[in-house]
Amino acid sequence: PSAEVYTIQSQGVAIICFDTAILAPWETHATRDVLGGEDLVEAALKVIDDAIAQAAATQPNWLFVAGHYPVRSNAEHGDTLQLVELLLPILRKRRVDIYFCGHDHVLEHLVDDQTPLHFVISGAGAKTGYFQEFQAIASPADTIFTTLNNGFTAHVATKDQFSTKFINSNGTILHDFLIDPWLPKCGLPDVLDCPDSSTITSSSSGKNEWRLGANFAIVFGVVIGFLFLLLTLLTFILKRPRTSSSANKTSNTAELTSMVPTAHHQEETAVV
Repeated sequence: PSAEVYTIQSQGVAIICFDTAILAPWETHATRDVLGGEDLVEAALKVIDDAIAQAAATQPNWLFVAGHYPVRSNAEHGDTLQLVELLLPILRKRRVDIYFCGHDHVLEHLVDDQTPLHFVISGAGAKTGYFQEFQAIASPADTIFTTLNNGFTAHVATKDQFSTKFINSNGTILHDFLIDPWLPKCGLPDVLDCPDSSTITSSSSGKNEWRLGANFAIVFGVVIGFLFLLLTLLTFILKRPRTSSSANKTSNTAELTSMVPTAHHQEETAVV
């Protein structure tokens, strides 16, 4: 890009786009030698934070940040740990609503485990990737939706709500969510002066709705599985005494039967 950061702002929506390689130059050999170095990364981080702060200071209804590398991801590249360390605290404190990215060839929706910040990955327009079996991350995010299907995302913003749809190549909506704005934004010059947002819970019904809807199937499946296990265990316990009792009855009957001729024989002996 010809600039490190681009800001697009109109009708209550602010979008800050930046080259993620300047914050994570060690991701590839191509950028490591050109952009590597703590001084360069520190300077780039200040430029990005200043752009987000200036947009946040206007108190837009929606504050979005977009880059190529993901902050959070379950797909082939996984979390970009340099962005987790450097960018994520800024996104949280500035109260960014959604971080958009590509890089990983999936469609994915995640939510920060500490704030209402969302992560949207739309990188499956031309090819699909794969999911990591194991990945080490500094702090987990809730995975609301993920798929390897080819597709794209579509978004609609109003003053009070923002909707996102994940659509496959056949035009089928695979997943959608609706959120309310995370206000107020923090536009203070020094991000360290922004209030800690990690303990803030959104009062938005929209944010609660997608959490319930996304996790309902998982919770329902766990409950059904537990009930099935409990029923199986109870059935085993109830059947076990009955089998034992039946065996005892059979044993007792056999004993009595074997004793009858002995007693009869003793009686005949006594008479003689």
